[in-house]
Amino acid sequence: ITGNLDLWTEPLIEKLGCARFSSTGIVDKNGRVHLKSIIDKGAAINNLRQQDAKVVAIGDGAGDVAMLKAADYAVAYGGIHTPPKILTAVADYVATDSVKLCQYLMRYD
Repeated sequence: ITGNLDLWTEPLIEKLGCARFSSTGIVDKNGRVHLKSIIDKGAAINNLRQQDAKVVAIGDGAGDVAMLKAADYAVAYGGIHTPPKILTAVADYVATDSVKLCQYLMRYD
């Protein structure tokens, strides 16, 4: 689940062979990218729930609050910048760097 555009994440999704929930965009005849739709991350989590999946959500910005609230395990990630307080308030765990994030995720393999 990402707010990034499907156009940008397609190569990774094809390589991983997994489902994608993302914002969508289109490229016009001049090669300019235009936003088509913005993902509702909370709704995407609920879609995953219908597949009887446990959901771990990792977010780094205020746009991830609904996703973290809907997840079974919510992680606020601060590897690039300090996550906003609104996000850490709904998180079960705050990871300040990628090593700590991986250590946390290894608990739930």
